[in-house]
Parts: sequence; C-alpha cells; structure tokens
Amino acid sequence: MQKDKALLVPIPRPHYYLTAGAMFTTNGDTKLNPSFLLKDDRAGPTSLDLNMYVLLSDRIWVGATYRTAVPLYAKPNLQSDLPSTNAVVMMAEFFVNDKLRVGYAFDYSTTKLGGYNYGTHEISIGIFLKNGNLTPNADKCYFR
Repeated sequence: MQKDKALLVPIPRPHYYLTAGAMFTTNGDTKLNPSFLLKDDRAGPTSLDLNMYVLLSDRIWVGATYRTAVPLYAKPNLQSDLPSTNAVVMMAEFFVNDKLRVGYAFDYSTTKLGGYNYGTHEISIGIFLKNGNLTPNADKCYFR
C-alpha cells in the first residue's frame, strides 16, 4: 500500500511583517533606539516584538525585547487558550573597531517551554565590508 506523499510537501503561505523604529539622541554619548516588529501569517498567532536598545558612545549596544501575541482579528482555527506572552530577550553588542562587532543575546521563553530549555544563548560576529559611501557608523547601519 502506497502512502500519500502529498502530506510531505510543504505548501508556501504568505507571511506579513510590519516594522518601525527611530533613533533618538539623549546626549552626546547616548542614543535610544525603540522599535517594534509585528508578524502575522493568517493561521497562527500574531506576534508583536517591542524593542528598546541603547547605544553608548557609538561602541556598545545594550537592549531588550519583549515578545507577545496580539489578537488583531478573529482566527477561528487558532487554539483559544494560547498564552500571549512568550519571550524576553537581552542583548549586548560591542564594536571592536570600525569593521568588526561581536554580540551576545539571551532569549528566554516565558511559556511552559521555558522550564524545559532554560533559554537560548546566541553569539554574533558582524564584519563591515566597504560598500560605496556606507560607513560602520551606528546612525547609518542597522544590523540586528
């Protein structure tokens, strides 16, 4: 008896993203970068990331993200008792020089899964390559 292989083929579905943010200078050495990211796929929960990052002396980024579900519109096939809050993230990045940055992030699930995996640790390395007039200045580069 042959199994139906159609169940093994993923069907692409559209995903929608809306993001915005701004950079505010509070004094000569400190800049605030609040932003948000709204994600939806019309079948699963709509997710909202609220971010706040601080840039110190154009060399050090520190910040946090709070991720939650938001009920934008009715989704009849979605489980009704899903938790709305699902993650918090802490992040730090350091510009070693004008061409290199290193970063660390800790992502912790606030759902029941948080008790099983104790969060994730992420290390990132960014290398700036020369590209026309682009310089690795934090006012001009978005690298998260």
